[in-house]
Amino acid sequence: MGITLSDQLIEDLIFFDVEADNQIDLLEKMSNILHERGYVTADYKDSIIKREKLYPTGLKLEEIQFAIPHTDADMVIKPGVAFVQLKNRVRFTEMATFDGIVDAKVVFMLLLHKDGSQVELLQDIIARACTPGFISSLEEAKTKEEVIRIIAGNNE
Repeated sequence: MGITLSDQLIEDLIFFDVEADNQIDLLEKMSNILHERGYVTADYKDSIIKREKLYPTGLKLEEIQFAIPHTDADMVIKPGVAFVQLKNRVRFTEMATFDGIVDAKVVFMLLLHKDGSQVELLQDIIARACTPGFISSLEEAKTKEEVIRIIAGNNE
């Protein structure tokens, strides 16, 4: 089947109401947490900020807006996906552009061990995001169990 969001989501890395002044602040805060918990190297923070400037990861699908920041596999110690629900929207540059703006409230931080493996995971996340109500449900989720259930597709 390949790499899926359901398989890669780490319960210990589900965060709610994260406050950040901007994209750099968010990436710094989350990188520090990921490093403290042993998921990424000390160089991860600089790497993800640099990569985001070169290859923006904000996605806008009609009214749906979210971001999928990630960086090189050699910066990752333990693979997975961190889910971040922001208290207030944070501005990202739209993927494949340098002028489009995405105001994200949901961020999926990809922690991948192999270069190139992000393609399958990105495809899965984008396919899920196209499902009506998926991102908005994640924006409103209140518990880790609820996030896991929504991502698993069992949000009845």
